[in-house]
Amino acid sequence: MLFFLSIIVIAVGVIGIITQKNTATPHETSIKQTKAAKKTIVIAEATHSLTPREILRAEDYKLRTIEIDDNQKDIRDISLLGTKNLTGYLVRNNISQDSSILPTFIEAPTSKTFVIHSLKADELPYGYQVGEDDAYLLSSLAVGDRVSLYIRLIEVEKDKKDKIGLVPEGSINPDAQMKKYTLNRISDPISILQVNEQKKLSTAGRAYGQKNIVGTIVLRMNRKQLANLRVVEKAGDILLFPVTRDQDNVTVKMDEVLPQLRSVKELRGGK
Repeated sequence: MLFFLSIIVIAVGVIGIITQKNTATPHETSIKQTKAAKKTIVIAEATHSLTPREILRAEDYKLRTIEIDDNQKDIRDISLLGTKNLTGYLVRNNISQDSSILPTFIEAPTSKTFVIHSLKADELPYGYQVGEDDAYLLSSLAVGDRVSLYIRLIEVEKDKKDKIGLVPEGSINPDAQMKKYTLNRISDPISILQVNEQKKLSTAGRAYGQKNIVGTIVLRMNRKQLANLRVVEKAGDILLFPVTRDQDNVTVKMDEVLPQLRSVKELRGGK
């Protein structure tokens, strides 16, 4: 009898242990599922106050990641825009400093209404045509970047005392009729609204020396800037340069680059 009682006690103990294990397993699984039911989203916050028609630059916002429940949606999640970078996006609402930039407050640069919504009452779009020699601008510049326009003019010497000049290829004598140039800034920093690259066109039918256009950069200019440009654009070559922190040097002269060519001169138009 004692032997059989011992067997029964052992069997009951084993069954109890197995039952406890089976009971603990669903609980542990539930904990694991609870821990896994999270997702990470990216939100953007304004580093300073933003107003409508501003084009976002990298310094205008900061990105931050947060965790939310997997079954929840957050209106701040910028992944709803299909991007993790807001540079070049257009601000449509007032956004205070340190507040979230909601996807509904901004407009993508690929939007059909982006350009028209970017312009203030006194502003117009200006299409800067990019030639083959400046094709690098199409890949190095983007919507929201700031640029300045310069004009390159010919310097006409009043009293040419020196006969120093550049030596043409294949010649041993300097060119006494060598042209000197000066580069002058004609606009304050302006924003890029679009960068459009064109397909390579056939050269057939193009006049000799005609500029081969490979793209267009659309600039946002006010009426005064555009009027100033229209006045001087036929006087020389209009060039576009990215804005740098040092904007004081608005004129570059050939004599400054090559001091040995310095002489008395005057400016005149002509490409």
